[in-house]
Amino acid sequence: MLISLLVILVLTILICLALFQSARTWNWVNIVFVFLIFVAGILGAYAGSQTLKARYAWIDRSQKNEDILERYEKSLRETLNGPDDALAYTSNSLRGVNLELDLSMIGKGRVWQEASVSIRDEKTIVASFEAGGVDGANQLKQDTILYAFRDEMHDDQAARFPTTFIGTFQVESASGAQATLKSVFVTPDGVQDMSNPQTTWTFFEKMPVDDRETFKRLAGIPVDSDNFDIDAYRNILVTRYLTADLLGMDETSREYEELIDQFTFDGLTMGTIQNWIARQPSRISNLFDPGVENLYVELRFTKPSRGFQVDGSGSASENAFDIQGRAIDRSLHYGSEITFREGETIVVQKLTGVIGYDIADADGSIIREQPLINIMDVERVGGDDADIYRRPLNNYPHLLTQTIQQVAFFEDTLKQLEQVRTVADRALQDALTQQDLRARQLNDLEFDLENFQTDLRIVSGHASKLSNELADQQTLMDTLYKQIIKMYADIEASSNN
Repeated sequence: MLISLLVILVLTILICLALFQSARTWNWVNIVFVFLIFVAGILGAYAGSQTLKARYAWIDRSQKNEDILERYEKSLRETLNGPDDALAYTSNSLRGVNLELDLSMIGKGRVWQEASVSIRDEKTIVASFEAGGVDGANQLKQDTILYAFRDEMHDDQAARFPTTFIGTFQVESASGAQATLKSVFVTPDGVQDMSNPQTTWTFFEKMPVDDRETFKRLAGIPVDSDNFDIDAYRNILVTRYLTADLLGMDETSREYEELIDQFTFDGLTMGTIQNWIARQPSRISNLFDPGVENLYVELRFTKPSRGFQVDGSGSASENAFDIQGRAIDRSLHYGSEITFREGETIVVQKLTGVIGYDIADADGSIIREQPLINIMDVERVGGDDADIYRRPLNNYPHLLTQTIQQVAFFEDTLKQLEQVRTVADRALQDALTQQDLRARQLNDLEFDLENFQTDLRIVSGHASKLSNELADQQTLMDTLYKQIIKMYADIEASSNN
C-alpha cells in the first residue's frame, strides 16, 4: 500500500513539472483539464486495484466459507445418514439409530410401563398408569387388547424391566390415569399375579418380538465387542435370565445345555464356538451342530452385483420374511432393488445364499432353488470356521396366537368331554337303577321260586296221597265187582234150579 502511494506521488510531481515546462505553448485550461484527467485516472486505477483486491479477498473468503460449508454439510450428512459411500444407514447415524428403533418397535407399538395393578375380581383388574404411563390411559380405546408382563428389578440395575408374560387383557373402560381391563388369556405363571400382584406391570399394545441382543443389553455387554467373554455371559444367562428353575428344566440335562448354547453362541463364528467347547471338560456334549439353516457366511463382491429384490409379498401374519429372506412386512420394505459395489461385504444365510435348497411344488414335486448369490461374483471372507451361527428367532405374536387357539380348542374339547361325561354319568346312573330294579326282581323271582317249590312239594304230597286213595278205591271196586259177578252167577244158578 505504501509503495503504491509513493509511486503515485512521484508521478504526480513529474507530471506537474512537465505541465509547468509546457505552459509556454499550451493554454492553461488544457493544462488544468489534463492534470484533472490524470488525477482522475490515477484515482480510478487506485480504486480499481482496491476493488480487485477486495474482490479477491471476498472470493478467497467465499471459497473458504464454501469449504467450511461443504465440511459441515458432509458432517451433517454423516450425522444423519452415515458416510456417503455407505450402502445403508450406519449405526452411528441418526437415521440408522431411528431405523434400529423402528425395527425394535415393530410388533410392539405403544408401551405403558410400571403400572400399579389392583384386583377387582377374578377376571377384572384396574391398572393405574400414573408412574410410567407415558401414553396415558386416555389413549386407550375400548376393546383394545393389551399384553401384560410382570416387572422385576435386578440387583445391579436401578430400573424395573418386564420379564415374565402374564397374559392378554381387553380394555373395558379407560379414564384419566386408570383403565379397567378384563382378562382374555392368563398363563399358568400369571395366575398368582392375577390373585395377588406383588410388583408393577408393563402393558404392550402389541406382543414384543424376539431380539438377539436383549440379554446382552440388559447385562450391559457391548453387542459388537471383539473381546466377548463367553463364560461371563453364559453365567449371567444361567443365574439371572434363563435359570433352570424358571424354565422348569434340570440344570444338568442335555436339553438345558443346548438351550443355553443357543443364546450364548448367537452371533459367534463356528471356529470361536468350537475352540471354546474344546476348553470345557465338564460339558455334557462336545459338539455343537446348529444345522446349516442357522449358519450365515460373510461374502465380498469381486465385481459390481446385479440388483437384488428385497421386498416380498403376501401376508405377514406368521413371518415377517419369506423363505428367500425377502421382507413381507410392509414396514420393512426398501422400495427398490439393492446393488453392491466391488469390495463391499454382505452376510447371508448359507443355505439360501450360497448352497441352494429344495422346496415342494403344489403337486408335491421337489424343485431345486438356486442360491441367491452367484458364487462367481463373490469371495468368502474366512473359511468354514468363519461361518456365523444365528439363533432362530421366535415369533412370539404367532406363538401366542397358536397358544390361545390351542387353549380355546382344549376348552371346547373339555366342554365336549364334560357333556359326554354328563351323558355317561346319566347312563351309568340309569344302568345302576336298572341293576337295582333287576336285583329286586331277581330276589322276588327267587322268593317266588322257593314258594313254587314249597307248593310243588305240598301238591306232590297231596297228589301222592290222592293217588294212593285212588288205588285203594280201585282195589275196592275190583273186589266189589268180583263179588257182584259171583252174586250174579249164584242168582242165575238158583233160577235154573
